[in-house]
Amino acid sequence: MPNLQKNQIAIRNKENTAWTISEDWRGTVWHKHTKEAVEHSETGPLPDHLTSIEPGEFDEWQEDKWVTNLTKKLVAQKTMLSQQLQADASFARQQISNAADILVTIGWAEKARRAERAIAGMGTAADLAALQAEATARNLGETPEQLAQLQLKKANALHLKTAIIDGWVKAAGKQVSAMADPTEAEALLISLKQNLDTQLASIS
Repeated sequence: MPNLQKNQIAIRNKENTAWTISEDWRGTVWHKHTKEAVEHSETGPLPDHLTSIEPGEFDEWQEDKWVTNLTKKLVAQKTMLSQQLQADASFARQQISNAADILVTIGWAEKARRAERAIAGMGTAADLAALQAEATARNLGETPEQLAQLQLKKANALHLKTAIIDGWVKAAGKQVSAMADPTEAEALLISLKQNLDTQLASIS
């Protein structure tokens, strides 16, 4: 039995008098033009259109090797980053509203306007009655005026955080568009997310 190297197989000749060594690439190989995985079951040299080297997502076969198409990879990375930024912005908006229902958040806007009028001494009878009713229902010992101050503070913080998120999306989008190296994608995403978290954390 001869000594074999990797991807070799020993085969007896037809007369069963000697061993011959043949290449052995049986198993999964890849089409050089389509990158399709193929199960190869024959011994001997691989056909010219197949390779045993697995391609990457953006690889193209050039001069006997896979070469990454950096242009395609960059476009794909920018698309991925843009989608992730939108997802991060949506998540941040949910967080600052405590994932409140849309009808609840609509009510917050009206509460803020009511609180502004009450604090400015311009509250209508309906404004004051609503504040009194909510303060009584909350049962926290608050006066309508104290509740109005709290509601206005929360509304202002929410508006400010919303503005920060909107501005961050715009600025982050510009940075993604300017990215020239696809290998920077992961680090850029981490940096952008940390920047948003830092800005939001500064607002109480």
